[in-house]
Amino acid sequence: MKFKFTDLKLITLWTKEFEDEFLSAKLFDCFKTELKENWINSIDDLENLKTTIPKFSWILSSKTKLSKPEMWIRLADFFEFDDLPDKIKDTLEIINWL
Repeated sequence: MKFKFTDLKLITLWTKEFEDEFLSAKLFDCFKTELKENWINSIDDLENLKTTIPKFSWILSSKTKLSKPEMWIRLADFFEFDDLPDKIKDTLEIINWL
């Protein structure tokens, strides 16, 4: 499923931003190369970092200089629909029904 995020600065679903809906293991899989280049070599390393910096988007953008839209595109390209968090699947299904 391909998505285009043009001129969007923030996607918030309920109380979390789009990228924060994903489990650390899924985020690590998607951004493994960029994280490892910045000495985040495992899911445990990412979890430990998230205890001091709870927002994954800040960790990734500060370490790799990826913008939010670049992160969203990467996530959209990486995951199949069935692998998405339930809140995101529900939202995409509602949008598709409109």
